[in-house]
Amino acid sequence: MKQYIVQENSVETEELGAYTTYGLQIWDETGTCIWSETDVTTEKERLLQFADLCNTLQPSKAHMNEIIEDFLAVCP
Repeated sequence: MKQYIVQENSVETEELGAYTTYGLQIWDETGTCIWSETDVTTEKERLLQFADLCNTLQPSKAHMNEIIEDFLAVCP
């Protein structure tokens, strides 16, 4: 069973300064990271809920970019 994990990243830009963003990783049964997106949202709780849903439903990594886009669009 794959595991979907939220990762925390520190980012700094000229426009916004320093801030924290959250990404998502998928780890397979062997402990290998098989997919990663580092900058999904600045809303940690929202992404944790999304990761919990992914851990339950086990979506394919091939569709994760589209699934994340849909999640962010539908769940403001």
